[in-house]
Amino acid sequence: DVFDNNYATGWQSALFPNQPPDFVIDMGNVHTIKGFSFTPLYWSFFGSAYISDATSIALYSSTDGVNWFAQGDYNGTALTGTADKPDTRFIKCYQPIKARYFKFTVLKYSNYAAGFGELNAFE
Repeated sequence: DVFDNNYATGWQSALFPNQPPDFVIDMGNVHTIKGFSFTPLYWSFFGSAYISDATSIALYSSTDGVNWFAQGDYNGTALTGTADKPDTRFIKCYQPIKARYFKFTVLKYSNYAAGFGELNAFE
């Protein structure tokens, strides 16, 4: 869950996805959003630590979940840190957005899969 204040839980795409993965949020009703913060997903497998992140993101919004409009982007470097000391990055919208749905299309990631540990919206 990307909304539980736990950086070791969250969303992860399939490993080595064939196309850019999308992560969609339904806010329940229309909100005015100025941007988002996000952290990578920190996870372990057989005692080895891994990070699933996003180094390039296209942000879209929609009022109906069908028609999408480009609203911002993020381009950065590989995320680092740990679940105890997460690396936080920010996506600023081109302008404040009134929408119910937000789609994050992960265009690039640094390791095996795209992922978010936590996502927060700024109104």
